[in-house]
Amino acid sequence: MREELATVTIPRYITLLEARLEKMQQLPIFQSDTVFVHEIALYTWVKMIKQGLLDHVPATLLDDYKFHNATFEKVAANQRVKEWYSLQHDLPKLKLTYFPIPGRAEPIRLAFFIGGIEFEDERLSFEEYEKVKSELPFNQLPILEVNGEPISQSLAILRYAGSLAGLYPTTDMLESFHVDEIFVLIDEMYNKPEWRATVRERDPEKQKKMRENLPKEIIPKTLEFLEKRVAAFNGSFATGTHLTVADLAIYALILSLKAGRPGIPTNITDPYKNLLCVFDQVKAHPKVVECTVPIRLIALEGLHPVRLALSVGDVNFEDKPLSPTDIGQSALQVDGESFTHSDAMLRCAGRLSGSYPATSPIMALQIDEIIHVLSEVQAKMNYPKLETSIIVHYASLLEARLQRLRSVPIFKLYDDKVLIHEIALYCWTKTIRGMGFDGIIDKHKCIVQAETKMDNQLRGKQLTQQSRKYPKLKLTYFPFPGRAEPIRLALFIAGIPFEDERIGVDELNRRRSKLPFNQLPVLEIDGDVVSQALGILRYVGTLGGLYSSSDIKEALRIDEVFSLFDAFYTSYAWNA
Repeated sequence: MREELATVTIPRYITLLEARLEKMQQLPIFQSDTVFVHEIALYTWVKMIKQGLLDHVPATLLDDYKFHNATFEKVAANQRVKEWYSLQHDLPKLKLTYFPIPGRAEPIRLAFFIGGIEFEDERLSFEEYEKVKSELPFNQLPILEVNGEPISQSLAILRYAGSLAGLYPTTDMLESFHVDEIFVLIDEMYNKPEWRATVRERDPEKQKKMRENLPKEIIPKTLEFLEKRVAAFNGSFATGTHLTVADLAIYALILSLKAGRPGIPTNITDPYKNLLCVFDQVKAHPKVVECTVPIRLIALEGLHPVRLALSVGDVNFEDKPLSPTDIGQSALQVDGESFTHSDAMLRCAGRLSGSYPATSPIMALQIDEIIHVLSEVQAKMNYPKLETSIIVHYASLLEARLQRLRSVPIFKLYDDKVLIHEIALYCWTKTIRGMGFDGIIDKHKCIVQAETKMDNQLRGKQLTQQSRKYPKLKLTYFPFPGRAEPIRLALFIAGIPFEDERIGVDELNRRRSKLPFNQLPVLEIDGDVVSQALGILRYVGTLGGLYSSSDIKEALRIDEVFSLFDAFYTSYAWNA
């Protein structure tokens, strides 16, 4: 049957699809960089064949089909698709439990966060801990639940977290030994009777008395050993030239010692320059900055350059929109301090999101020039009588600046990434279009290209807490691509949050009687279960703006491709 699939069934459907794709290419909408759901479905199918995943079906079967390959390359080049396949999708469900302090859990939390690994961060009060203590492995915290199974011992958990996050060497035994050395030195200090006794004591005065020997002998001895060991590697990080969980352990230790614990001077780490270098390296890591510095934006609802910069960079921030009737100006609050200058706010958001260069002064200068021009024209747009000539003048000025940037080699490295001048330009462009001056904008090729680039970046993004509310979604399928992969990709490309549940055959058999049509995939929408892969794909495509719900002809073309896929997947040769 597989041989018939390769020689008869697949070629028949490929030929039909190729003809449809060629016809669709005649419509302007399908000539853009925008990815549609039928292209996602086609991409996953072509990928499966190219990877040789079908028995007796040659991986070269599609080589001569121009439009199949063009669609495949288009979707493969999408940044969200690249990001999706860079992530690990078979990770277990993780729950870390510790006290509401950094302590031994902090390097574990940071490892998960830096590695982009989802986990539940449960923090128990000391009173809550006493109630569950007897139920814990070894009666202590932290513990990590892995798919419901609790494991204990902070160093074992940190190694595990580091392995998942790519921050613990699993193939270089010597390097892993060096990392473990750092672990053990810190753990030995934490396990000293003097240290353990003070952790259990809640009275600050008693703590201070019990800790008399810690700053005199125990802590300096540990720091001296660590300083000497780190110095031996002669790098920016604890064990050499790149970040590992050893750096996170040192960072958490110094953070704890600098916190002003009773009896421990906050400057106790000052003499240890190599350790402080490691501390500063970790502290400056974008992910650490993101999770340690509270950021709050107070600004008008809708398109705001700072809001866009933070959102595009997936920076965690509190968004408090102002209504037009509110009194007050926009502000960016960083660690409790307010900043109100719009350009300074934008540069800060750019640094946090990676959309403003931190290492190239010349590049920053060229970006700043455009931001300054935009600030200048924005001020003039507040005049009681806005002259059309002002918009024409500044549009031409901005177009010239953008043309010049295109000839600068370093900017070509950022073709797939939005920079803050493009974000600011985008907001201005949308304002001008909203005033009815589309004709002025459309005359300027570089401005339109920057606008399109930003539109693609923002597709499906939730820019404020008050913007589009998505239902709670849970997609259930097997732990492989199959019919669910285009659905997963569509949700991910559109930036729509969803739970990606992957179950085995045994679990399916247990649930089968409760499933619509007794099959997968299924999508739960606010608890309501729906079935049929193509129906689900249409739904998520519409939800994410990847499927036309207003252009009947465009939707018909997409549905035509869907129908061919459905006919293929239900064919006898495929299911035999």
